[in-house]
Amino acid sequence: MESIWKTIIIICEGKSEENYISELNRFFRENDIRIILTPKPVGAGEYKSVIKTYKNQRTDNKKSKIEIWVDFDIYLRNDNNCMDNYQKKKQSIPDFLFNHQNFEDFLVLHKDDYTLQNWLDICRKVNHFSTPLHGKGEQGYMNLLENNIFPGYKKGDLPLNIDKDSLVNLLKHNMDKTIPLKSDFADFLSKIIDTHILKCLVSLVILGLF
Repeated sequence: MESIWKTIIIICEGKSEENYISELNRFFRENDIRIILTPKPVGAGEYKSVIKTYKNQRTDNKKSKIEIWVDFDIYLRNDNNCMDNYQKKKQSIPDFLFNHQNFEDFLVLHKDDYTLQNWLDICRKVNHFSTPLHGKGEQGYMNLLENNIFPGYKKGDLPLNIDKDSLVNLLKHNMDKTIPLKSDFADFLSKIIDTHILKCLVSLVILGLF
């Protein structure tokens, strides 16, 4: 008998995350990972907007598993009191899955070691880990990213392929305690993927056998 597919609703910020989840679902289908992630874009990552969408989804999907995936940068800066509000959230609201610091940092975790190290060096020079960059301009976040990591990248694009290699990189880099960029969503993925393939590959990479 065919196994049941597990569906999880993901409250996310916008088109970039929606496109990523769409490609992730394709990878799941092609590799017989019986999980469907259903993105529900908010259009922003601010606490009040995210909670409004969450409450609407919870009302319409009382028994569904719902996760909230947003960037940490505006919470670290406490833009519009995001962190203040988050720290006062009710226990019924799930802990957010944060990208530290941004979605694009999460994407870079999928890249090879050399590319990631290049981005980490850039981030250190501009204090991105303590004071997250945002905006455009010569030293703006998007400009640095486009010029150094993802040529021609624009918000909403998905500048990489979601495959076993990129997911192994993501999980490997996210587990590496020496790398300051982290993603709770990557932790979430490692827990929900009901297959031993990626975990075995990650172990081989760590041991230097792959």
